[in-house]
Amino acid sequence: MLTYPDEANNMLGLTVLQYETIQNDSTTSQSQEIALDRTICPIVKSTTKFTTFKCAKWSPRGGDIDGKCLLSTLTLDHRLSLYSTGKINTDFKLLVELSSVYSNKAKLENLTFNCLKTEAYRISAVEMSWSPVIALKDNKFSILSVGMSNGDIVLWKIKFPCNGREDCSVITVLKISSGLPSAMTWCNKILTGNVACCIVGFDSGIIKAISVNVNMPNKTTTINLCEQSDGMKVTTVSAKSIDADKITILATKEIFILSYEVEVIYKILRLFSSSHTTGDYNYFASGLSYNNGKYLLSSCDGTILKFSEDKISQSSLVTYKHAGDLETTWSCYGIVWSTCGLFSIAAFKPANICEDRQVRPGTLEVQILPVDVDSQKETLKNCLLNEQSLNEIPECMEVFRENLWEGNNPLQVINDLFSQEGKWFDFSSKVLRVLRYFLLAVQMRIPHSDKEKNEELVLSERNISKISDILLCKHLIICLNKAFNLKSKLQNNDLIVLQSMINWMDSKHELIKSTLLLHTISKIKAVLKNFNHTFECCICDNKFSLEGRVYKCEDGHIFGMCCQTTLPCQYNVRTCSTCSSVATSKDEITSLPWLDIKPSQCTFCDGFLV
Repeated sequence: MLTYPDEANNMLGLTVLQYETIQNDSTTSQSQEIALDRTICPIVKSTTKFTTFKCAKWSPRGGDIDGKCLLSTLTLDHRLSLYSTGKINTDFKLLVELSSVYSNKAKLENLTFNCLKTEAYRISAVEMSWSPVIALKDNKFSILSVGMSNGDIVLWKIKFPCNGREDCSVITVLKISSGLPSAMTWCNKILTGNVACCIVGFDSGIIKAISVNVNMPNKTTTINLCEQSDGMKVTTVSAKSIDADKITILATKEIFILSYEVEVIYKILRLFSSSHTTGDYNYFASGLSYNNGKYLLSSCDGTILKFSEDKISQSSLVTYKHAGDLETTWSCYGIVWSTCGLFSIAAFKPANICEDRQVRPGTLEVQILPVDVDSQKETLKNCLLNEQSLNEIPECMEVFRENLWEGNNPLQVINDLFSQEGKWFDFSSKVLRVLRYFLLAVQMRIPHSDKEKNEELVLSERNISKISDILLCKHLIICLNKAFNLKSKLQNNDLIVLQSMINWMDSKHELIKSTLLLHTISKIKAVLKNFNHTFECCICDNKFSLEGRVYKCEDGHIFGMCCQTTLPCQYNVRTCSTCSSVATSKDEITSLPWLDIKPSQCTFCDGFLV
């Protein structure tokens, strides 16, 4: 007799007596099924709780209280959980275990093997997918569709931001008797009539499309895309909107790629057309990813296919293979485009588990796949010059890092971006600091020579200088606005610093293109109308002239400019521990209540001034 499962794995809530009664009344074959079926009996002596994750998927942005994504995970013992990262990206916090919430309603009609199996399959999740964010008045949520072992599709409403159990509720349970759900996805956009579309593939080969009225999510309709139960498991599906009322759907079954077009007519889905082709691979597909008109498909024989959405045929497929050890047969376990399509990532593992009569270590290799260089440059420029692209900055940084790692100099690409540097004022200072820090890292890898001029070094220094000017300008504008609001309380020391800031801003007139910025400068100049202060060298008493971010006198004495106040750094100079920028003493900073920065914070990199 099998050991009674512990509390953590007793999802049906059976007592010891009930568990023993079912086993005693079972036939020999039924007892063997209880022992071998991990859905009926999720844990035995040789396994542990949460042994392996079957899959993990990110929700749309805005899932947690910090505006980040929720992480939904599904283990092989059918545990469906939601996690959030909060402020620390590596610190995952369990918000709610949805499988436990759903299994609380489980109840056996009688203590028989058939009732045990039916109920165990009803509460065991096997597949999941997130819908796009749905915004209704002040209510934002996403629908998490979950495929169960008995073929049911459970639709969960997850309110954004999600704080726990109170923000999760079951909308409806769709009773679909088509087999075991094996692949699931949502259309990337809400369609005409506020309709969300979910595509589900089954191990029987059947493919269904489910439409959900987002105003009344419990009202759904279902149509068959592939109603033939041919026994060929649907391994991947993808659905993308090509119009406000039309979507294109791709699905894979063994070596076949199936394509469908579906229209929305009066909030009802209608199959418009369908076609299929064969892919250049031998085993079933393991991953399917879409971005900007391009698909990537990976298979378990290590083949990766690339094709466009407008032409899916044998002649249009571009094939990639693992670029490592050519003597080893590799399996590809999945592939995904990056958000902007600047690169793609695939996961490989040796297909043979044994080598030289020894078990091969279970190492998973993650490989970045090549992207057309011209296409990558164009996408890169569009991302960085687009005013709404702040979320894509980390991806751009990763592309620069990869180029640098491969020995390619990304400086020229970055320099091209600054032909429209006025747009960089729309970026947050945090993003600009990341780019500046990256350029400093690139500069360290460029060979320095005193004998000949290095064009790459000059290019890097010019780009760093531009970003530094923009960062300082953004900082000064905030300070000037705060100072103007306190104009009646300004002391002589405040006016000296303000005049220094205005002098620097006047020297960078080519950066100041916004009418709002010019208006702020005009207001401060009006405050300084009857005030005049001359900055003199502490060594020779000659008058300073400002050149870039350096003060020079007639005798050639040079002093750095404070990164916080733009004053000349002549006494008690502090230096940034990260980028070596300079600043005046802390005493001069603390007396300025309108200065929008911490006393020990570097304006250019957020480093520590010592």
